[in-house]
Amino acid sequence: MSSLWLPACLSLGSNQGDRLAHLIYAVSRLEEAAGIEILARSAVYETQPVGIVDQPAFLNAVLLIETQLAPDALLDTCLAIEQQCGRVRTLENRWGPRTLDVDVIAFDHCVLQTERLTLPHPRMHERAFVLVPMLEVLPAWQHPVLNKTIESLHADLVDVSVVEFYLPSVTSPDRQRLHEWMAFVVKPSLNRTAPR
Repeated sequence: MSSLWLPACLSLGSNQGDRLAHLIYAVSRLEEAAGIEILARSAVYETQPVGIVDQPAFLNAVLLIETQLAPDALLDTCLAIEQQCGRVRTLENRWGPRTLDVDVIAFDHCVLQTERLTLPHPRMHERAFVLVPMLEVLPAWQHPVLNKTIESLHADLVDVSVVEFYLPSVTSPDRQRLHEWMAFVVKPSLNRTAPR
C-alpha cells in the first residue's frame, strides 16, 4: 500500500433484491476497507437496464474516493464486496440482473489496459447511468484518453436511457434510508489537492 492518496471514481449498481440496501452495504464495506476514504457520493438514480433490457430497473450511484491502493488492489476490494453481497460474475450474466455492481470507473489520470482492468472504464462515456451521477461529484475531471471533461462527455451523450432521481413512495422503508444517504457530508481531500 502506497503512502500517497490518489483520487478514484467508483460506480455502484443493483437491480435485484433490496437495491438500496445493496448500495448502502457497498458503501459501508468501502468505509471499513484499509486505504480507502470516501470523499463524496452522488444522489441515487433509478435507471433503465443497458444490454439486456428485459430485467428490473437499476439503482445507481457514483462515489468519489481517495485510495492508497494500486488499481488492481482496488478492483480486488470491489469484487470481494460484490461477492459478499451474492454477486456471481460469469460471461453469461455479464449484462444480466445483479445484486451489486462495484466498478472502478477512473483512477486519477491513469490509463491502463490489462486482462483484468481497463482504465478509464472503456464504456463510461457511453453510459448515462455513469455520467449523470459523475456530474455531481467530478464534473471537471478530464478523461485522459478522450480529453473531455465529464460535463463535455455528458453533453455528447447518445444514450437515451432514462436516469431519474430515485424517489421512493412516502410509505417505503427506502424513504428514510435515502434521506440518510443524502445526509453524507463531503470530506476534504486527504492529499490536500483536488482531484485533477
